[in-house]
Amino acid sequence: MKRLLALLLAGILAVSALSACGSSTTEKSDETEAPTKAAESATEKTATEAPTEAPTEIRNNNGDPFYGEDNITLTVWAGEELQELTKKMCSDFIAKYPDKKITINVAVHEEGDIDYEFTTNPSSCADVFSVGCDQLNLIKEKVAPVVSDYWEDVTVYHSEQSVATATVDGKLMAYPETEPYSYYLVYDKNCVSDTDARTLEGVLEACRRSGKKFVIDANNGYYGCMFPFTGGLSVEGVDDEGLQLFNQYDKDKVLDSMEAFSELFNEYSDVIQNNNNSLISTGMIIEPTTVAAGIDGYWMVQSMQEQLGNRYGAAKLPTININGNDTQMISMAGSKVLAVNAKSKFPESAQVLADYLAGYDCQNQRLAQFNWIPSIKELQSSDVLTRDAGLSALLEQSKYCVLQSNVSLSFWEPMGNLSATVARGDSDRATLKSQFDRMINDIKSE
Repeated sequence: MKRLLALLLAGILAVSALSACGSSTTEKSDETEAPTKAAESATEKTATEAPTEAPTEIRNNNGDPFYGEDNITLTVWAGEELQELTKKMCSDFIAKYPDKKITINVAVHEEGDIDYEFTTNPSSCADVFSVGCDQLNLIKEKVAPVVSDYWEDVTVYHSEQSVATATVDGKLMAYPETEPYSYYLVYDKNCVSDTDARTLEGVLEACRRSGKKFVIDANNGYYGCMFPFTGGLSVEGVDDEGLQLFNQYDKDKVLDSMEAFSELFNEYSDVIQNNNNSLISTGMIIEPTTVAAGIDGYWMVQSMQEQLGNRYGAAKLPTININGNDTQMISMAGSKVLAVNAKSKFPESAQVLADYLAGYDCQNQRLAQFNWIPSIKELQSSDVLTRDAGLSALLEQSKYCVLQSNVSLSFWEPMGNLSATVARGDSDRATLKSQFDRMINDIKSE
């Protein structure tokens, strides 16, 4: 799971050829409130993760954003799939400043190994690089914060969620590159109606009527964290020793949520297939079809749209009924950010380039070529997004998420163990409480 976000986004690229966060005082959702209230709560929680430390230095560049730097040589790391597009963007950047002598080397490097590179061979690291937000905490001492010249532009023009993923300890440490990506509901419209898709109960009942399965990888902590997150549990980043911090959750509400999920897994044991999510696409496409719906990410199911045609349905995660009230399901979401090496020999130039690569034109190109959801708010109404049901569903689900940038490496295995207990469908409240307490303790003690 340590490399999860990097692998997922790499999968998005291959297929499409490609968290709100917790507050120490405000809960994500209340099971006594409607989904619309959950949306308001999610927005409030994202705002609490925005940068709290604005740069105070007064800088005067005399009209030169490079602050006198010239004969500039920079290295940019990008994934293999993005090499040609990144080289084009860097060439456009150089052409924008004809009075400067600039050389930019674009090298292949997958962001899943960046924390390792900074630990073992920091002198060879790039000046500007794309990285999954889940690694930003790990390298926060190795990157330069966003300088005051660009701080306001980032916080104004990029979405609050994406700015939150680029923020560590109240400081804006990177430039948002994508909107947070999560997972969503995909369904066969011949079996599950758009109305059915609004509630988990409706989805499961429609699957039963059709005699087909609902697939979810519920033993995986990345997906199974939905069970406690929907009840108000969230993460609060990590402490100085790298240990996970949690919000001030109401344990009874968290248990209510897990109990509701467990009861549905029990009631619909004939329908729910707790297995690898790769079964969603094969089960919905290959005749005779065996799957009517499932929960997964764009990286796995985007290719289904063309094959299913009018049968293809996609939506944000549905609600689940908890104590008689429909409550929005809360997911985990991660994004990509552009960071600047604190040891760059051209620190000002690296900031200018990072700001450019995270800007409107470059995000628009990545959207058009690779279907990356932009973090820039103005681009989120693009026709490319609105025409794609999966991308639209992801953008909507980003309102109801816990951001992966706040998750420690010790989080995943204990959360997976807890979610497996919930997914068994035969656990009483006392067992769920015991397993929840163990999960919290295991995450904090590792």
